[in-house]
Amino acid sequence: MIEFGNSTGVVASGLLLLRLADPKNISRTLPIFTSKQLFAQLILSGGFFTVLAPLMIAKIGIDYWTEICAVITFVILLIAYIFNKGELKKSL
Repeated sequence: MIEFGNSTGVVASGLLLLRLADPKNISRTLPIFTSKQLFAQLILSGGFFTVLAPLMIAKIGIDYWTEICAVITFVILLIAYIFNKGELKKSL
């Protein structure tokens, strides 16, 4: 529930859904989620990449920045494929 709210861009709605589903915090999800958010928000949402992107575009240009981002994306996809290759075979 809480990840759904986070993935839609509104963490507050995820927290509200969690509170509705688990009002007594039996699942202990909230501390785990907030610990994760400390690191994820710094890097992805308003953190490192948000500051880095305009600086790099101004420095090297949009064409090179787009190519760098594409390479990073494909490397991450390749790593995810390699690590999940065994899982894919198990599910088939």
